[in-house]
Order: sequence, then C-alpha cells, then structure tokens
Amino acid sequence: MNNTLPTHQSDPLTGLVIDNCVLDRKLGQGSIGISYLATHNELQKPFVIKLLNPTLPNPKDASDRFYGAARSAAELNHENIVTIQNFGHDNGFDFIRMEYVDAVTLEALLRSRKKLAWPRATELVLQIANALIHAHGKEISHGKIRAKTILFSEATNIVKVADFGLAGYDPNPQRILPSSKTNAPEFFMSPVNGGGTNFSNHQDLHGLAETYYFLLSGVNPFEGKNRQEIFLKYFFQTPESPKIYTPDLPQEVCEVLLKSFAKKKAERYKSVQEIAEILKQILATHNGTPKDAASPDLA
Repeated sequence: MNNTLPTHQSDPLTGLVIDNCVLDRKLGQGSIGISYLATHNELQKPFVIKLLNPTLPNPKDASDRFYGAARSAAELNHENIVTIQNFGHDNGFDFIRMEYVDAVTLEALLRSRKKLAWPRATELVLQIANALIHAHGKEISHGKIRAKTILFSEATNIVKVADFGLAGYDPNPQRILPSSKTNAPEFFMSPVNGGGTNFSNHQDLHGLAETYYFLLSGVNPFEGKNRQEIFLKYFFQTPESPKIYTPDLPQEVCEVLLKSFAKKKAERYKSVQEIAEILKQILATHNGTPKDAASPDLA
C-alpha cells in the first residue's frame, strides 16, 4: 500500500485496520503524525490511534523515538494522563493506541470562554501538575506542555495530559526559532526521556507556567508579529502581569508566574511539586472554591 498520510479532504486511510481497530475519522495531524478515532473490532470500544508519518526525514530515527516515547509513556498510570494501550507496526504504519477521552483541549475551551476564573484555572493547573509530578518521579518529561496538549472533560471535570514524549519531538532539530506564537523556541524542547541521564524538567515547568498564564488571561505570555519578535521577548522580556486581564487575581499568583518566567535558571522553581504546594496554599488562603466548569461565569 502507499504509506503516505492523507493531505486531501477525502481520507484514504479511513477504514484501515490498525491493531484490530478500524480507523473511523481523523482527529488531528501534527508534525510527526496523525491521530484517528478508531473502534476496536472485538471490544467495540473507541480508542485513539496515532500513526507515525512515514515521510519524516531520517525515518529510522523517527521510528525509534516514536517507540521510545510510547514505551516510556506506557509506564505512566495516572488519572490525569492519557493511557497508552499498545504500540507497534501494523498494515505498513508505526502506531500507538491510546485511550479515547471525550473531551476538548484547553485551547478549544478558551476559544468560547476567553479566560477562566482564577480558582478554576488554578484547580486545572494543579491537575496538570499532579500528572507531571507522577511522570517526573519516573524521570519522564513531556516536552511541550501547553493548552493544545491538555484535554478537559466537562462531564468529569478532569484534565488529562496527552502525548507524553511525542509532543517534544522535533523532526527538524536544527530549527532555533519558534514555529508559532504559542511555543517557546524549539531548541528549548526537552528530549524524550525514559529514565536516562538526560532527564530535565525545565521545559515542563515553563510549559506549566505558560498554560496557567493562558488560562488566566486568554493570551499567551509571549506574543509577537513574527518569530524574531517572540524569540526576543522570550529571552529578554517579562510578560505583562495577568492582573491586567484578571483584576481579582491574588498577587501571590502573579509572583508564582513571575518566578516561573525568570530568565536565570537559579531564580526559577526547581520542581513542579514546589509550584503545586504554593498554589494549594494560595487557594486555601483565599478560600478559592473552583466554580462549576460548565458555568457561564467562568470568564
């Protein structure tokens, strides 16, 4: 068969069977592959199948890293992390099968709600922090924590972090400028870590702070008209205070974000656990009871 990911509206891969699952419809496509909603033939249960793009440069390296990320992520068992069910090669494609979550990304959530009330934003960030604490305890980093890699279910009020390891993979590692207004420069992306000596939580700490800022304000902390402008702001400027967008935001939250975005590593937090403990204390101090996620006054 022709191992090329679809580029047209008509998708030739729909109906293909991967890991005994029939691909029903495309959910999304990124730099390394494409995700499908699929139905398991025997279980009659939905799953997500992620296929590795076979046209990536250096395909053997891409495949090795794809499997390495899947193997590491499969070690994670936490209510705030999307579970890996299986991975391998089938019908001409490298694949990862993972649980299906009936949810939207935090990025999509804020398209309609603009921003979240600070107690609700803090509660969601604490759930993300719990996922990262679990992963970091196994020396596994995510690599690109941001609103589009985090799922939120209004039915359960639970967030789940997706794409551990995969999100940080850049098929063009020589690129040094940010690819969009939502990311830190690509060369800051952590490598896939599965217990090796190169484990680093730096990018996840920064991504958690960026996501928190986004939920509180509805904007990214580092905005610009082009890559160069974002690049310069990331390294040389401090983001605007989120109080501009959320006047009732406690000053302690602003201080957490300010420290998270410090330019010198020695001035930043050392672990997600440290941030989580401070945020829990802020909520308790201000009696911040999160509102119902479906409430229209979230913003």
